[in-house]
Amino acid sequence: MTAAGPQAPQISPTYVPRYFIGETDAVEIDGKCFSFRSSNNFEHELIDSNGLPQKFSHETIYDLWCHRRFHIKRGHFAAEQAAASKLASGFTLQQFSEYKITKALFYTAVIEELIRFEGKKLKALTDKGYNRKAGFGNRCLSILMPVAEGIVKENWKAKRGGTPSIDITLPSPDHFRDLINRFRAANFEAVAIVDLRMGRKAVDYLENVHPDDVALWSEYAERYCSPRKPHITEIADELRAAIEERNLAREAGTREFQMPPPGILTKMIKAKGRFYLTWKRLGPKAAENEFNIVHGGLQLDRLGQRIEMDEWHANIQVLLAKAGVWETLPSELKKVIKRQTRPWLTVAIDAASRCILAISFSRYDPSHRSALRGLEMAVSDKTLISLAAGTQQRWIYGLIPEVIVTDAGAGFRHARFRAAISTLKALHMFPVTGRPQARGTIESFFNTCEKRFLQYFSGRTFTNILERGDYDSEKNASLLFDEFCLYFTRAILDIYHQTPQESLGWATPADVWLRLSHKSSMLPPVTDEERRLIFGTPVKAAISDKGVRANGLHYQHRLLQKLRYDDPRLPKKNLKARRTDILIDRFNISRISFFADGAWHEAKPTIGLPDGVSIWEWSNAAAVSMAENKENAALRLSIMLAEINRQRASGEAAMWRSELGMEAMTPKSFDDIQRRYFANEVVGDMAETNPVLAQYVSSSDPIGLPLSVIRDDNKPENDDPADAPEEAAPKADRSAFTPFRRRSRDDNYKPSES
Repeated sequence: MTAAGPQAPQISPTYVPRYFIGETDAVEIDGKCFSFRSSNNFEHELIDSNGLPQKFSHETIYDLWCHRRFHIKRGHFAAEQAAASKLASGFTLQQFSEYKITKALFYTAVIEELIRFEGKKLKALTDKGYNRKAGFGNRCLSILMPVAEGIVKENWKAKRGGTPSIDITLPSPDHFRDLINRFRAANFEAVAIVDLRMGRKAVDYLENVHPDDVALWSEYAERYCSPRKPHITEIADELRAAIEERNLAREAGTREFQMPPPGILTKMIKAKGRFYLTWKRLGPKAAENEFNIVHGGLQLDRLGQRIEMDEWHANIQVLLAKAGVWETLPSELKKVIKRQTRPWLTVAIDAASRCILAISFSRYDPSHRSALRGLEMAVSDKTLISLAAGTQQRWIYGLIPEVIVTDAGAGFRHARFRAAISTLKALHMFPVTGRPQARGTIESFFNTCEKRFLQYFSGRTFTNILERGDYDSEKNASLLFDEFCLYFTRAILDIYHQTPQESLGWATPADVWLRLSHKSSMLPPVTDEERRLIFGTPVKAAISDKGVRANGLHYQHRLLQKLRYDDPRLPKKNLKARRTDILIDRFNISRISFFADGAWHEAKPTIGLPDGVSIWEWSNAAAVSMAENKENAALRLSIMLAEINRQRASGEAAMWRSELGMEAMTPKSFDDIQRRYFANEVVGDMAETNPVLAQYVSSSDPIGLPLSVIRDDNKPENDDPADAPEEAAPKADRSAFTPFRRRSRDDNYKPSES
């Protein structure tokens, strides 16, 4: 489907008009200028810019006009027309006030009547003793102007109904003769006789002032433009004192300095312009913020065209105070809230639809982990989060963006965050620092949250932490944080996305998303494999004959054994197994990724674990199995899968997988999980090769669900491999096959024995 251009007139092909081209007209065809030479019944002959004649039939001219390729500039080559264009200065009659338009049209009508009288002997003239033909002399105009004025006023009267009276007085004959000459020079266009003075500002109020006075007044007008912000009366008093001092010191016979007339000093100050005054008095930044030029904003017509990300520091203490809950809390809980419950939100928003793509919560200052988790959420499917939070609207907003706009925060400048954006093949933009309007969409969202929080949260929202009967301050602070995350997510999905916005033409973000998703294409969210490769947690794992072991499972692949065979180290006693980097996806441990032969490959467990098991489900199942049996007893797959099905049926699994209120997991988190829960490997005791897991179910009381055993609310340690020094690559030990290099000038040198 191709875009349609300007629609041509729907005229029958047999209809071919003949267009008039005057001798002073210019013809423009496809951007080239031609002048007129001659014309007949069949064609026009035009002359191009090189002086060469070209003939165009009337059919050709009409076809060019239908396709918007032919244009006539009337009187372009006439000297008087060029002068008239300069006189009019590009003005159009419509841009003036209604009074000026009426006045110009009235003068035009009177002038046309006078031109009609020109060269005739009129009775009105002879009655006044003027026996010559009508002309434009002062005496003749003084006689004929009232006559023409009466004719025009009579013609302008409405035949029926009322009309405002025409209260316009004609100028003197001298002035009116100038208007007639201007009207003729402008090729009889009414705009030429409009008074182009735009009010009192057009009058030079310094025209008759002595230059010395002007210089002194200007000096003191400039003193108003000072960071100390003097009042204009203060400047006037200083000027008066300076003038009196100079007049006392002047020589005899010289002129006195004069004070400016009332209002002139104010005019001189205002003439400098409000931008200059703001710049000088309030500073450059204030002037730039106040007079920032807006060019209509971004023209976005598809989803994912521009995604904005930023961090926001919310204050639960302030929210509780506004909601009337703060005073009812125990003092110990207040102390904990003041100390640690200030959530940071990492938010991603689609600029075209204003839909929220990600909300990542954290108790600690932003880092590259929170930025990565926000980006991961933006490009992933989030329907399970809306299920766990119990929202009425599904969180369907997810895609791979074209452009991601962030500030220059440390988390957004981190190598891992920028590498993830590069892998997604998106463009990362950093707007100018100090200009929040460069990320206006996300800043506007934060302002909306601050202004509408009382609508999102009521006093009843957080009171149930007091009704649970558990007044442990640390635990209640954790519950309060979880509750904030839960209700904020509900508010965004069920309120914000369903509220009409003026910037969207009073449509809701949800409606705009649906409309744009049908109108234009977008990149789908990442798959499980893509998410694991981009956002997976890197850990070290030893390679054995069973493959690599992680989470109590053995993952096997032929290329893993090839890595083991190609170990460059020499055989020796008690040599540790070769270790390699693997990527683990916390949302799906049924597969891992490893790097071999220049590419990433996928390995599966050897015991046939069902697809889609999360690390929270797996670890909690191991904890339950260890509690019911001996701690060192083998973990059986059948028992663990039964526990996972119970977790999904109770809503625990969905809540854990949503990560609401949880901190980002690190490689150290996975190491702790391995040591605590998977010291022994899981035994495959099921005859069924493809067991089926239950579907996720939401709970009616998500906050009342037990916490995951692997949840850690402490601040993540900086153990990221990207921040640690690189390990030395494994080297082959020195052997008998290593070349021996003798030292020069030392025939007695022998290698030392080790």
